[in-house]
Amino acid sequence: MKKRVLIVLIVIAVIVLGYTLSQTKPASAPINKDIDSKKVSQETNKQTQSATNSNNNKAMELKIETTQEGTGERTIKKGDMISVHYTGKLTNGTKFDSSLDRGKPFEFQIGQGMVIQGWEEGFIGAKVGEKRTLTIPAEMGYGSRDMGTIPANSTLIFDVEVMAIK
Repeated sequence: MKKRVLIVLIVIAVIVLGYTLSQTKPASAPINKDIDSKKVSQETNKQTQSATNSNNNKAMELKIETTQEGTGERTIKKGDMISVHYTGKLTNGTKFDSSLDRGKPFEFQIGQGMVIQGWEEGFIGAKVGEKRTLTIPAEMGYGSRDMGTIPANSTLIFDVEVMAIK
């Protein structure tokens, strides 16, 4: 019981911190979100999107690797409520969180600041059933703040699967 409460508190803290960070940082420069995922996967099955941090004009890169194509015509866009399974790891392989361990997908709305910027951009264009590996630089994750077991300035790696688009 205590373990479940701790997990719930950690998830809530991650969501609140993600929301807080998205409200305190200036918006990133727009990136092309009209990506044809079939075309990307046919070419290299990998895509890289760049954004610019308006604080210091430092380029930061979100790496999106599609590991399994999704199905259907509908792709995720800003404003969609989505349900995803994920496993988050540090670059040294240390797992810090997983919805699979809890047996329940995580739900959030794209574009509402409910999650870190890397997630806001990393799911755009995906379809139900699609699996991706998101490599998120610190600037698009938790930045210079420690977040539980995640050290400050950490690159985050998420293996994600889209379960539903609502």
